[in-house]
Amino acid sequence: MKQVYAKKSEEKELQKEYKLLLNAEEKLKAEALKLQDTAYVAKYARERFLYSKNNEYIIKMKDD
Repeated sequence: MKQVYAKKSEEKELQKEYKLLLNAEEKLKAEALKLQDTAYVAKYARERFLYSKNNEYIIKMKDD
């Protein structure tokens, strides 16, 4: 009986983990789709890596 309870508990935990992984997969698919858009990639690179256009200055604000 203890083994059945343990397996049911394990199944519930694995189902939770599975749902989390499905959500993460959906987010990654959405991000991959966005990365196919050159305008998005340019914006992402400028924000993330501080790349700039010609005659453009980047001022990074410190988050508190």
